[in-house]
Amino acid sequence: MKLADLAVTSAKLGNGAVTGGKIADLAVATAKLAALAVTSAKIAAKAVTKDKLGDDVWGWQAVGAIGYNGEFGTLYRCGRWAVAEIYCKKTDALAGWGSISAQLPGSVKPAFVARSALTCEDRPNYCCTGRATTDGTLHIENRSSTSWPASSNGFYITGSVLFVVA
Repeated sequence: MKLADLAVTSAKLGNGAVTGGKIADLAVATAKLAALAVTSAKIAAKAVTKDKLGDDVWGWQAVGAIGYNGEFGTLYRCGRWAVAEIYCKKTDALAGWGSISAQLPGSVKPAFVARSALTCEDRPNYCCTGRATTDGTLHIENRSSTSWPASSNGFYITGSVLFVVA
């Protein structure tokens, strides 16, 4: 290889030179930049707002009473989440391992079985759970072998069962 072959000649420089024509061909026009710019109007158009979501997704709404005349409590919903708020007066006897049940209102059905411990007010020795099943039923279950006797005064079963709506 000769040194002359590696020389930088004016012909070689001319091919790589930056010219006005080459700049114009590759230039980003102001109009192109303006079209791609992020503006407050473009952000506002894509923003998530209460109006776009609607009340059934944005805030908690009461779906309705659980059981006859709300004897079990109230069902609330926010989007795909639901809460069965239980406030049930128990006056009838319930056998050990027995349960009482009611349909959830509004055709709401859990995506999977959800369970939560409930409080038997003034009955610390009573063990109770709430269980929402995929067929749309809420069960209040006696989780012990002890029967609960009937009582004219009764006692209240309270608590919440949270679940994802199918």
